[in-house]
Amino acid sequence: MTVKIEDPSSYTDIGKQALERNLKTNNDTVQVRELSKEMNKDYMDTLIDTALKDKSKYEGNYYVVVLTKRERLIKRTIRNLFFTRQSCPSPSYEQTVYKFNPKDEILEFLWVVPSKSICEKMIQQRYFIELQSDPLLPYVVDFYTGELMYKAMELNKEV
Repeated sequence: MTVKIEDPSSYTDIGKQALERNLKTNNDTVQVRELSKEMNKDYMDTLIDTALKDKSKYEGNYYVVVLTKRERLIKRTIRNLFFTRQSCPSPSYEQTVYKFNPKDEILEFLWVVPSKSICEKMIQQRYFIELQSDPLLPYVVDFYTGELMYKAMELNKEV
């Protein structure tokens, strides 16, 4: 059996391939439901693992924070970063916050704030009838009015 080895001079680097792909017009569409399902297939497992692994690290309730970040070099790649902290964080863009009671192992969802561009669009169109049933809208409005910040301060006993 003979293995044919390609000439390295014919290789193209990954940066050039990415540039060529971005220059082409791409009419492929992806269903939001499919994208969400793929992105979040391990979300709950990772969330629970993150909450449970730090049970001995904190006294009393603590918070699990999920930050959604885009890769700098590959803009279409989105990652969720999971971590815990003793105090409730200040609300910010691309953030989801849960409160965890380690004694009873109860994870309580507090809020989700989408990206800045989505928030700006939603706040501008908040009175449109189509947007009224969007489950993100109350969190976006509370983020802009300061209600989420007040809630975080209340949970940290700062009020």
